[in-house]
Amino acid sequence: MGRSPQDCSDVMYADVAKELRRSERVTVSCHLTYSAFTEEMLIVGEGTAVDISQEGLGIEGNQPVEDGMRLTLCLALPDDEGPILIDEVRVVWVKGSRFGVESILIDPRSRIRIEHFLLSKKLNAPAGRERICLRLKM
Repeated sequence: MGRSPQDCSDVMYADVAKELRRSERVTVSCHLTYSAFTEEMLIVGEGTAVDISQEGLGIEGNQPVEDGMRLTLCLALPDDEGPILIDEVRVVWVKGSRFGVESILIDPRSRIRIEHFLLSKKLNAPAGRERICLRLKM
């Protein structure tokens, strides 16, 4: 028996999100902290970056966030350098304790470190693994 459209919402959402991505995401497990000021309070959370791209990150966090919220991140990449400060990201989706952010304001040196990290992960990917990069055409 087929599933109703309500039952398929997660699948449809995942397909749309993949189509809208501008660059490939790489699976990671990097510790991070995040913070935001709201009208009512200061939010300070920590979690794990579960995937990363040139444009943003997927995060599993311990403090709730909302779609559209602006955060500051401190990301610990598994390299020999210190953590990366990302001055401003915007939450673009939330599902439970997982959420995705896109980078809004990041200094050039930090952006280069992320790009080098992504390149090293791609170069060390298993042979024969397909890499697909979708670009939006407008």
